[in-house]
Amino acid sequence: MQIVDANGNVFGADTLQINGADGKPKTTGGGGVATWGTITGTLSSQLDLQSALNAKYDTSNPAGYTSNTGTVTSVQLAAGTGISLSGTNPITASGTITVATSGVTINKQTVTDGVAVTGTTVSTFTSSVLIPANTVTTGDILYVKTRIRRTTALGTLTTRMYVNTSAAVGGSLIGTSAPAGASALYFQYTRTLAVKSAVSTETMAGNANINPDDNTALTIAVSTNNIDWTQNQYIIVAVQNGNTADVARSSFIHVQIHKA
Repeated sequence: MQIVDANGNVFGADTLQINGADGKPKTTGGGGVATWGTITGTLSSQLDLQSALNAKYDTSNPAGYTSNTGTVTSVQLAAGTGISLSGTNPITASGTITVATSGVTINKQTVTDGVAVTGTTVSTFTSSVLIPANTVTTGDILYVKTRIRRTTALGTLTTRMYVNTSAAVGGSLIGTSAPAGASALYFQYTRTLAVKSAVSTETMAGNANINPDDNTALTIAVSTNNIDWTQNQYIIVAVQNGNTADVARSSFIHVQIHKA
């Protein structure tokens, strides 16, 4: 700082020193730019900053929202057509509600082409549909339908259906088709299963060569199979070529389960 007189002449030194009451020189501090991490102190002491932060959060319920706390004291299920409920309903403390189907139809199916069977005249797996455990119970009726396609027709073709715990030929034989002639490129047929009890599932004689369905009269007895429907069961379709050069496969399998 410079001090000049009325004529513009510099008076004294170029620097003005101001002393305080204690006789010590006073200095002015520079501003500078504050950076994060260099500000010390207590946040709540920064009144303007604390006020701005407080305005960002409303400790009461925000507008348009409702908050509720507490304990649910009752849960109840309502059943639609074909659905039955048993157990604790409503549940007011603890319990189990069991949901069961009755009088409805469950469909299990595949439209994926089965494995092509050729080079053999033995009954061979082509496709299957899984029936999960406990889907079928006593009193149910199952309709199983399949279609078989061939790309060659040099010999006869016989189709069989099985119920097995694995996706393989075996288990309970539930149907055998009449042999298709050497000129037949496709055919389909249906078999009906009636679940009489936990140990008896009735069907047309499994080895009866009948097409296309069970709507016929036979002089042989029906077949009864002990099928455990509490386990996973597969509906198996197998084909048996009459000529090793023929190629046959399933086109679809459709299982309709009519619940009791």
